[in-house]
Amino acid sequence: MIKIITKKTIGAVVSKESMEFQDIKIANTIAKLINTHSLGTTAEVESDIVTVALIHTISVDERLASGLNVTVDDVEIDDDVFNKEMVDYKYEKREKLIERIREMWCEASESDKMLMDEDVDSLKGLDDEYVFSSISTNEYISPTENTQAFNDICIDMLEANKNVV
Repeated sequence: MIKIITKKTIGAVVSKESMEFQDIKIANTIAKLINTHSLGTTAEVESDIVTVALIHTISVDERLASGLNVTVDDVEIDDDVFNKEMVDYKYEKREKLIERIREMWCEASESDKMLMDEDVDSLKGLDDEYVFSSISTNEYISPTENTQAFNDICIDMLEANKNVV
């Protein structure tokens, strides 16, 4: 449960009230309104949620042969953003990524095999259906494990999409 604790100061008297909400976004909006428009009253959001972070919304429409149709915050990302490597990451289905790493494993050097095994173990430990994978390294970004990096990549994708000719 998320609570807004309001404190109203009249002279030397401070009164406290609380309101409960189910949705953190609503609680934050109401607290912001109280703090902006109510003289002498402050509002603070208390939550038992450890981390509250904005996560950009990505939806995926799987295509038969050409990959994924990616939409960020209701903006369809042009394929050229990925095909022309305008961003350093691809958005991939985690299970297919694991399969691809396993397929490459047989032809890899011993040191690369060790890294690939670590990558597979790391990816298996994630709950996300999709992750960002770097096009130049073996870095994988999970929206639930690394929200800030995930958000940054989403912003980069939206910016790159504006520059598609």
